[in-house]
Amino acid sequence: TVRLLRAADGTPEFEVVGAAGATARYPVSHSYGAGHGRFKQRYMTRIDGTLRVSPLQYNEATGEWVAYHLERWIDAAGALQQPSATQTFETGCQGCHSTGLQLEPGEDDVVRAAYTELNTGCEACHGPASKHVLAPRGDNIINPRRLYPAGTFGIIGMDGQVAQAEAWAGFQRAQEACGKCHVRGHSKTAAGAAGAFEFPWVEARGAHGQVQVGEPLADGFVPGDGLWDDTRYDRTASSKQHHQQYTDELNGHLTGAGHGRNPFHLVACFDCHDPHGGPLDSQLRLPANDNTLCLDCHGPHGFEDQAAIIGHTGHARHNPETTGSGRCVGCHMPRTAKSAVNYDIRSHSFRVVVPHESTAQVAEGAPVMPNSCDVCHVDDADRGANRYEIFFDAPERVED
Repeated sequence: TVRLLRAADGTPEFEVVGAAGATARYPVSHSYGAGHGRFKQRYMTRIDGTLRVSPLQYNEATGEWVAYHLERWIDAAGALQQPSATQTFETGCQGCHSTGLQLEPGEDDVVRAAYTELNTGCEACHGPASKHVLAPRGDNIINPRRLYPAGTFGIIGMDGQVAQAEAWAGFQRAQEACGKCHVRGHSKTAAGAAGAFEFPWVEARGAHGQVQVGEPLADGFVPGDGLWDDTRYDRTASSKQHHQQYTDELNGHLTGAGHGRNPFHLVACFDCHDPHGGPLDSQLRLPANDNTLCLDCHGPHGFEDQAAIIGHTGHARHNPETTGSGRCVGCHMPRTAKSAVNYDIRSHSFRVVVPHESTAQVAEGAPVMPNSCDVCHVDDADRGANRYEIFFDAPERVED
């Protein structure tokens, strides 16, 4: 059991209750998250000079209090314990939740942190800015959009495969400005193995190991796996866990469904999302619920009216002039991943997840991945799968 309380002086605390009524109280030094109406808030306390995340989480969308890694505080026999020095905010989270981070390993695996800003500051995406502060100009600061040539990928103003390869490499560095935190995995040791931190970090650099914008993410990152088990698509399956949008985007290329590299235009994260914020959900530049965002690019390529949408989907009810679940993102970005509650994060592989993938998991007795059709056919999964097969003739055609 965990309780959130207040001390006599008003300081928020949490209390962990173990077997036989044994208790331990900890002052809450930090809270993190919430305020968007969608995700979660967590609470931290300091132990040995480092932050340990409490076993209590508030889910804002549902108003529920849920346990968070309670096993780190109470063992299998019910005895009280504390998270280890390798299970801290500094080792698991801080690489993506601060700017200008320095990590100093100490005795007994304790890692202490110092940082310039707690959260994503300007330099996290634009690099060191001391010269820019003294003389603000566009040529003494990194703008990820300028790391690759403007224009369409097929006609980029340069000739030859070498030029295209250079453009693609620059585009990858630009994508990694976002991707270095929207991935799941570990830091990289000097030997190239998975390291001690659950975020990109070049351990060979010591205290200053953050991967800077413009540097290859692979220098300090070993990929993890938070995907749905899917033998048909192997590692191109959709994400099951959160902060994996860049993983999805990369896997989308393997199925031919990726946005980034296509015959027309290099589409970056910041083409759809405004990294500086905005009034729309998920910091989108244009609304997605009425297809405005998608049709801004796809409209000129054959999806400009209702007849074109019906021809593409085979669903007469998917009227592009209305809003609702029949939008482009309903099929191409189904909600497959979890941040606070199940399926509050959309897949970013842009791959249609067909019902056959879900029904195969049912037959195997495994947890079932949501698919693109059960957004509407929620009580009709099997018949939805059959209809889908009839319409497309065979499931292998779903990427056409």
